[in-house]
Amino acid sequence: MDSADEMTDKKPDPKVAYIGEGVIFKGELSAPELVVIDGSVEGEVSARCVRVGVSGSLKGTVTVTDADIQGTVSDKLEVKQLLIVRATGRVDANISYGQLQIEKGAVLTGELSSTDVRSKGEHITQRAKLTPVANSTPTPPLELKRAGGSSAS
Repeated sequence: MDSADEMTDKKPDPKVAYIGEGVIFKGELSAPELVVIDGSVEGEVSARCVRVGVSGSLKGTVTVTDADIQGTVSDKLEVKQLLIVRATGRVDANISYGQLQIEKGAVLTGELSSTDVRSKGEHITQRAKLTPVANSTPTPPLELKRAGGSSAS
């Protein structure tokens, strides 16, 4: 079987949206499972998981369960569970996440909000203002504030 036959026999996953390198998409993009962005997307994105490749850029409102960022994301990023920002990743947005993993070299700018649901239904929000830091300046301290009341039982 030659490679042309192999490509026509392979069916794409119907639950995955793929924006290839060099492709520009503007508008609302929704997928039940995964959105992979190696090109450029501007608008609203919703899916279970979004993956922004090294060459990918995403500008707009993103609402997902999990995110893996290697490229650029800006505006608003809401990740209900795990947000991973890789070494090549650059996020300049209002970020809301459940869990956060940041590799050395990643850049985060904007407002960072962690929502963590603890036992007894207590809801804790931590907020931090992040600003870019030049390599020659010391790292500024993060301001963490608890939002909402926590009751002691």
